[in-house]
Amino acid sequence: MTPIPDRALAEALALATDLFTQLAAATADPPGVTRASFGEGEVIAQRILTEAAHGLGLEVTTDAIGTLRLVLPGRDRSLPAVVMGSHLDSVPHGGNFD
Repeated sequence: MTPIPDRALAEALALATDLFTQLAAATADPPGVTRASFGEGEVIAQRILTEAAHGLGLEVTTDAIGTLRLVLPGRDRSLPAVVMGSHLDSVPHGGNFD
C-alpha cells in the first residue's frame, strides 16, 4: 500500500474540517444540527457537498429520489470501482457527525 504524503493528508483534513464547519453553520439547530431526511437541512448539505465536489473536479449526479453520487474517475475505468456510502440527514438536534 502506498503511503499518503503528509501534504495530501493535511489538505484532505483541511477540506473535511471546512465541509463539517460549513454543514454545522448552515444546519445549526441548538443544541446540535437538524438535517431531516428530504428536508431543508439535507438539501443544504447536498448543495454544500455538490459545490465542493465540482471544485475538486468530481462527477456529480443526483437520481430521482435525491441520492447524491460523487465520482472521482480513475485513469482506467475498466478496472473495478471502490464504492463508499454515507448519509447527510441527522436526528433532530443531533451531532454534526451523525
